[in-house]
Amino acid sequence: MDRLPGGTVLTLDKMTLGGVVFYSQHVRLFNIVDVKKWDSLAEKPVISHTLENSFVLPPTAGTEYRWKNSQSDNKSTGQQCRADSAWRSAAAISPHFPGRYLEFTCTDDRSDGRPMSSDYAYLEDLRVFIRIGYHEAGEKKRFAFDDVTLVR
Repeated sequence: MDRLPGGTVLTLDKMTLGGVVFYSQHVRLFNIVDVKKWDSLAEKPVISHTLENSFVLPPTAGTEYRWKNSQSDNKSTGQQCRADSAWRSAAAISPHFPGRYLEFTCTDDRSDGRPMSSDYAYLEDLRVFIRIGYHEAGEKKRFAFDDVTLVR
């Protein structure tokens, strides 16, 4: 993950599905709002043509935020998110994260008619969102952040 000037974040991912390795690249505003994406299985990148966005920094506890875009593949995606009412220590996510974080619970619209949940943490000192988990059958499922290195 690389935070770029202007608030965008570049992420590069290596994933394995069914024994096949593929790569994806995303450019997002604050690492939450989709701007451009590409994966090695696609013929060309997907670029946002229009963007509606209510995310601002710094976020405010207890506030609702949303974003929605229309993309070059003729799909639209978006999220509706609600910030928790209180900030917490970022060390609760990983001892390597400084300062505090604000948790967001989001409902994703991935343009497939099936809503999905995504939970994020806004890391105040790093000024970036990271996805920390999701909800399944009403329960929070959390990702582990065991191998973290911060380079500033």
